[in-house]
Amino acid sequence: MLSKGILVPAVFALAVTGAFAQINISAGGGEVTQYGFTGGFEFPYSGFGVFGFVDAVYAEVSAGYYFGAVDIKGTGILSGGTFITMDFTSVSLGILGKYPFSFGENMSVWPALGIEYNAVLSAESGGYTLQDASDFSHLWIRFGAGLDYAISHKMYIRGTILYGLRLSSKFESDLAGIFGDYYEVKPVLQMGHGPVIKIAVGYRF
Repeated sequence: MLSKGILVPAVFALAVTGAFAQINISAGGGEVTQYGFTGGFEFPYSGFGVFGFVDAVYAEVSAGYYFGAVDIKGTGILSGGTFITMDFTSVSLGILGKYPFSFGENMSVWPALGIEYNAVLSAESGGYTLQDASDFSHLWIRFGAGLDYAISHKMYIRGTILYGLRLSSKFESDLAGIFGDYYEVKPVLQMGHGPVIKIAVGYRF
């Protein structure tokens, strides 16, 4: 499950790396905070972590490591209880297409659109390690904007604010199927959504 989910952004990442091989390259890393809401079930969570990126002017490839917590609740006919409260760790791989606009010598602003896959590595609930943690993995469609501010000829600060739409995880799909069999009406899975904020320092080679 994990390998299939990572395959799409990985292929994009390799394609972009080759396509922009002759363009100025920079790289860096920093802190990320993200939130998620709704979904096929109420899936509110918050998390933080670290990430690194490689930038090729019109594309950014990133990888991160996250910690988070989530309460999974039912909606509609499934309302009335919390199914799982858990803490989790995950890794991410993403790619953004972007188009920078310069404002003076030191600052550029860019709109962005891309995808990110969050692969859940481990999950705990009530002191117990959950099996098949990868079932909680999910794909995001991200859009937003970023800002680069040069602090020297080689170094710059990057701030990024993105909003995302989250596709349902295998866990949500399976749980909807179970309750659908029980109630004879399968719940309609909806996209989750939420923001992510990143702050990083980059270095131009």
